[in-house]
Amino acid sequence: MTTEKKGLFETLYAAGKDVLDSINKPLIRKELKRKLESGYDDASKRIGKAEKELSKARSAEDFEKYDLNTILKYRQEITDCKQIQTIIKEEYLELFGAEMKTEDED
Repeated sequence: MTTEKKGLFETLYAAGKDVLDSINKPLIRKELKRKLESGYDDASKRIGKAEKELSKARSAEDFEKYDLNTILKYRQEITDCKQIQTIIKEEYLELFGAEMKTEDED
């Protein structure tokens, strides 16, 4: 006998079935997934922009113009966005009981 682990979405949906009978489950699931995927994609774009700006800041031709604060700002932005992506993936797993597929994992 194998038992499949239910995600939080499945558990909550089943628990509130009487209340949610009038709501279309597949549409809710699709909307939740897209919100999480959109947040992940937004963080990816922000990482790309910050990496580009970090590269430009590091490649200053004149070291007198080297700005540590600018470099730290972009490095922090990258770190923050990666943490956001990790949280989104954890939330996805909690809701749907499956790993979130992302483009950067292909």
